[in-house]
Amino acid sequence: MIVAFEDPSCPTCKRFHQEVYPELESKLIEPGEIAYILRPYPVIYPWGNSACKALDATFQRDAPAGWGLLDHYFARQGSFGRENVLSRTADYLDRETTVEGSAVVEAVESGASDAAVQADLDAGRDGGLGERTPVFAMFRDGEFLTSAAGAVSYNTLATVLGER
Repeated sequence: MIVAFEDPSCPTCKRFHQEVYPELESKLIEPGEIAYILRPYPVIYPWGNSACKALDATFQRDAPAGWGLLDHYFARQGSFGRENVLSRTADYLDRETTVEGSAVVEAVESGASDAAVQADLDAGRDGGLGERTPVFAMFRDGEFLTSAAGAVSYNTLATVLGER
């Protein structure tokens, strides 16, 4: 299992999701070899906080839409800012998913996802992650193996997990 602390505003997380995650997904996640648990961890740019809350609200409604939203944040990372992240999130959700964008924005603005995002921040900080992303905590049979941070390759993750 991999527990991934990622920030949608993080350029290194973007590279991971575009270059490494597809191989990880096809070789290990989809075949059921490992579980991948995303813990949104907004510590890089200010817009990441609202984006993480929107991710939580979207995942609560529809997991595939949540993964699509994460991909959208990474694909258009340079176009987001604190002032436009929620309106662009709603536009994307309305256009590309069955999730109602205004409901997600309302959930973020009402604080419905605050506790979930704070729990991820607390878990990361309690684990000594500080202000860096991505960080991957790896487990086998419920036992912690190690963690890796930054520009991590597929081979590094697969080797630690004992997979090929």
